[in-house]
Amino acid sequence: WDNPLQTFNSIYRIMKNNARIVISFRIDEHLDRELMKSHNYNLLNVCQVKQLMSESNFQHLTSYERTAISNKKKWKMVWLSGFKTD
Repeated sequence: WDNPLQTFNSIYRIMKNNARIVISFRIDEHLDRELMKSHNYNLLNVCQVKQLMSESNFQHLTSYERTAISNKKKWKMVWLSGFKTD
């Protein structure tokens, strides 16, 4: 997303009251941050995404993290959820 805060604001705006949003992503410490940025990726950590969700008025933010293993490689999966409560 070019502007993650604007994207979260738009998602919040179109959601019904008491609806839940769940964002899931993989954390990969082996990614070359500069290479990803050169391809227009925004790399955010869990705290940054939570902050954006909070700034977009999502309430009752929770997170769940789990380590996944595939082909002898490990990475962390994260799920963040929040509610629209007006």
